[in-house]
Amino acid sequence: MPITTLIHVFTTDAQQYTEAVSFNVDPLAFAAAQDIPTSTLIEAFISATFASTARPSTSKVIGYSVEIVNDLELSPLGGNGSVATAIAAKCRSGIGSIGPVSPVGVPEGIELRIPGLNKSAVVFDPVNPNSISTPGSPFAAVRTALSALNYQDDQGNILGSGAIVETAIAFNGKRAPKRSR
Repeated sequence: MPITTLIHVFTTDAQQYTEAVSFNVDPLAFAAAQDIPTSTLIEAFISATFASTARPSTSKVIGYSVEIVNDLELSPLGGNGSVATAIAAKCRSGIGSIGPVSPVGVPEGIELRIPGLNKSAVVFDPVNPNSISTPGSPFAAVRTALSALNYQDDQGNILGSGAIVETAIAFNGKRAPKRSR
């Protein structure tokens, strides 16, 4: 399983045009006593590269991230890919407490989209054929795994297992057919 570690630096300019500078660094090995590159090292690169004078760039840095990619192409995990990725379960977590606010002022929660929905493994609501029942299997396993990962909203609030995957609907997005090259 080849592992790649990348650093992404997100920039903007006075015209609000954004761009990212991305590059590989020494890859991390999972389950090894290693640290990701420290903020001090990353910010040293930013300081050396971006400034208003005497630097290669005048762009403002608005953020950076470290991405660790574990390539599973040779031995993939999960299913067999038989269902199109556009067919998905759209799950909502933290309804009523976090996320964008609805027109009536209630937080709508955060969305987690699970592609390739296996419709034969889920239970649909008999009243709403697009609504999926989340209290039972298989979402209980998803909820447990997300809780173990300390699943959180985009503000960094860790969600308790009771607030994860509260609702789900079947979703079929549009996807153009692959074109020959």
